[in-house]
Amino acid sequence: MDDKRKVQNLLNQSLSGLKENPFLARRVIAKAKGEEPVAKRISTAMVIVLVLAILTVTAAAAVLIWREAGEKIAVMQRDNGYYDTWDTNTKVELVRYLAELGELKDNPDAERLLNDTGLTDTEKNALCDRIVTGYMGDPNVEMVTLENLLSAMMGEGYMYTWSVEDQYWYQELLRKNGMLGHDVQHLILPEEGEITQEEAVRIARELLEKVSDWDLDNGVRTQTFEDRMGHRIWNIWYSLMTDGEYKGISCYVELAPDGSILEYYIPELGRLDMTGIVPDSDAVPEEQALSAGRKAIAEMLGIPENELPETRAYYTVKGSIVRSPSSVPPGQPVWTVICAEKKACAVLSPDGKQLLYAGQ
Repeated sequence: MDDKRKVQNLLNQSLSGLKENPFLARRVIAKAKGEEPVAKRISTAMVIVLVLAILTVTAAAAVLIWREAGEKIAVMQRDNGYYDTWDTNTKVELVRYLAELGELKDNPDAERLLNDTGLTDTEKNALCDRIVTGYMGDPNVEMVTLENLLSAMMGEGYMYTWSVEDQYWYQELLRKNGMLGHDVQHLILPEEGEITQEEAVRIARELLEKVSDWDLDNGVRTQTFEDRMGHRIWNIWYSLMTDGEYKGISCYVELAPDGSILEYYIPELGRLDMTGIVPDSDAVPEEQALSAGRKAIAEMLGIPENELPETRAYYTVKGSIVRSPSSVPPGQPVWTVICAEKKACAVLSPDGKQLLYAGQ
C-alpha cells in the first residue's frame, strides 16, 4: 500500500469520531493549490500529526467564535426580550452581526437590508424577519431564540443534542444573564475518574442494542449529565422515528458516573410501566427466567412451548402508575418475559419460582 493510501486510512480511523460542523467548515479555508513544491518528503506519521493539530486548533477556534456569538446574542435577548418583540434597529443589529460572522453569505435579502439606505422601517422589519427565520429554517418568528440561533449556527438540533460541555456553558450563560429558570435540570461536567460523554453513549448504545431491535440511528440522540438531588447521572436518550415520523417512541439509559447501569427503558417495557435494571444477587440467571416465562406464556396462550415465537427476558422494576399487571408490586425487582409477536408477557419473582402475572 502506498503512503497516500496509508495516510487516508489512518486519517479515516483517527477522525471517525469527529462530527460535521458547518460553523467550523465556513471558517476553515484551506489553500490546496498554488503552493510551492515541498523539497523534503514528510513522513506519514508527521502528516497525520499535522492534520490532527490543525483540526484541533481550528475546531477550538470555531467553538470560541460560536460562544462569543452566544455571549452577544444573550445580552440582546436579556435587554430586549424575545426576538418577536424587538424593535427594527435591534433586529437589524442581529442581522448585521450574523453577516459579519459569515452566516448570511450570498443572501440577497441581507445584502439589500444592509446596503439599501432607502428602505422604510416596515420594509427593514419584514426583511429582518425573513432573513432570520430563513436562516433558522423555521418561518415562525416566535421560534427565534438564543438557543435556536446557536443551534442553527452549530448545524445541530436543540440544546440537549449538543455536547455536555456546550450544554453546561449555555446553562451558565443563561445564569449569568439572569435568564435561567428555577425548574431546569442542574447540568454538570464529568470530573476526573468519571466516564466521558463518548463512553456513556457507547455503554448505552451497546445495552439498547442487546435488549431491543430498535434502529437507534433512525432518530435523534440527546445526552445530559446532571446533578439530580445529589446524584450525578448520565442520561442517554434516543427519540425514534417510525414510518418517517416521530410518534413519541423513545429509549433511554441512565448511568452512574463510573459507567454502571442504573436503569433503562424501551417501549416494550414502557407498555407495562416497567424499567430495566441490572440483575441483583437475588435474581436467577436470565436463561432460567426465560425458560420459566416461556412456559407460563405458552400455557396462558394454550399452545405448545416449541410453537412460541421469540421471547426475551428483562430484569425490571414496576413504576408507581396504576397499570396492568396490577398484581406486580411497584418498586420491587421482577423478571419480565415478553413475547412481542403474541403481545404476551409473564412476570416472575426474582428467583423465578413464583408467577406473578401472565397475560396479553
